[in-house]
Amino acid sequence: MADHLNKPKLKDLEKTIKKKLGFDFIVICLEASDFRQVFCKIGPHLHGNQAIIFATRGCEPETGDLISQVIRQESCCRKIGALIPFSV
Repeated sequence: MADHLNKPKLKDLEKTIKKKLGFDFIVICLEASDFRQVFCKIGPHLHGNQAIIFATRGCEPETGDLISQVIRQESCCRKIGALIPFSV
């Protein structure tokens, strides 16, 4: 796992998500480059009825996938929204 994911805030994310499983939605703001690794870790703890609202602009640098595509690929969540609109 990448060094930047060992930061205290990101390191505790999985524990925090486990505690919040009862919530109807989760708002998450990460750098686009961190999304896949974080969702690989927290994805198994989410359930399909939760909504994920992300506040991240751009695409995953390595693949060019949209953040919503990364969330769909790495979790069972299908209710996905963005707080930051795409630039036109």
